[in-house]
Amino acid sequence: EQDDDAEHLLGPDRERLQQLARELELPQVRFLGRLSRRELAKAFGRCALFVLPSFYEGLGCVYLEAMASERVAIGCRGQGIEEIIEHGKNGWLVDPESSYDLTTGLTTLLSNAAERDAIAVGGRQTILRGFTLAHQAERLGAIYREVGQ
Repeated sequence: EQDDDAEHLLGPDRERLQQLARELELPQVRFLGRLSRRELAKAFGRCALFVLPSFYEGLGCVYLEAMASERVAIGCRGQGIEEIIEHGKNGWLVDPESSYDLTTGLTTLLSNAAERDAIAVGGRQTILRGFTLAHQAERLGAIYREVGQ
């Protein structure tokens, strides 16, 4: 039962991915598990960009948190984040089935600080213009008002 809890908190693929990182000799890859909001903000401050190439992610808040932290968020086309990210303007989109797209994006963004920084600023501006907690609260209030009529 404790293992089930660990899997829920850390993800079912964690052990496999940790082994892969060791085999590929990628000591810079770290698996942090679940973080508090404060820990997450600090982690974003230490990273160059945020990558979540998920097949199953809807509009994950973690993308928005990365963008709010002025970090480039890399997500997949065909997922919910595609409604927010404009490729190359406020984030980066890759095909979920293409390791080539992902490696090309990572190489491009990590080797070009000016482009990475411009996209990161674009991401933060996107959040400030329409995706802060105040914006979300206003949208939720509008839904309640509409349903209540």
